[in-house]
Amino acid sequence: ISVLFVGRQFKNRHVGEYLLRALPELAEGQGTKVAIRDLPKLKWIIQADGSDPFHESFLSLPAVEETGATDPLPFVNRAAQPENVSHMLYTSGSTALPKGVLLTHRGVLGGAYYRGKAYPLTSKDRCLLLPPLYHTYGLIVLMMCIHLRGGRLYLLESYDPLDPQEVLETIERERITLTNAF
Repeated sequence: ISVLFVGRQFKNRHVGEYLLRALPELAEGQGTKVAIRDLPKLKWIIQADGSDPFHESFLSLPAVEETGATDPLPFVNRAAQPENVSHMLYTSGSTALPKGVLLTHRGVLGGAYYRGKAYPLTSKDRCLLLPPLYHTYGLIVLMMCIHLRGGRLYLLESYDPLDPQEVLETIERERITLTNAF
C-alpha cells in the first residue's frame, strides 16, 4: 500500500501509538511523507477521524480533502482500469484457512451499485455502518453502496453487540434508514 488510513482509537489507545511501536522509523521521519525501509511503498498516513494529527508524519483527512479540491492528490492512480485490483479482502476460513481474495474496481463498484438498486437506496437514506470495513458487507454492500446512491454514512467509534444502547440512540437521533449487524 502507498496510503494508510487510520482511525483515532483502538482499545482505548490512539492508533498512532500502535503504529509508532510497530514502525519506529516513523518517529524519526521529517514532515508528512513517510520513509520506512521495510515498507518502501508506504508514503502517507492519513488520520481519517478529522481530529488534529497524532504525529507530524500523519495527515488529517480534512487537509487532504482540501488539497485534493485544488491540486491532484499525489497518491491517486489516474491510470487505474476497471479490471485492475482495487482490494484484497480475506475469506472467513469457514471451510479452510482464510485466503486473500483480489477484487477488481469493476467487481467492487458493480456489487455496490446493484445492491444499492436492489435495496433501493436514494440520497435521502442514512446508513449506520456496524460491520467492520475489512469485511465485504461493511466495505462494499453498505459503505460503497450508500455513497454511490448519495446517502449519508454514520460510523460509531466502537460497537458492542451486547450493549445496543448507543446503536439504538443513534438510529433514533440520526433517523437511520439502513443498518445491519452481526
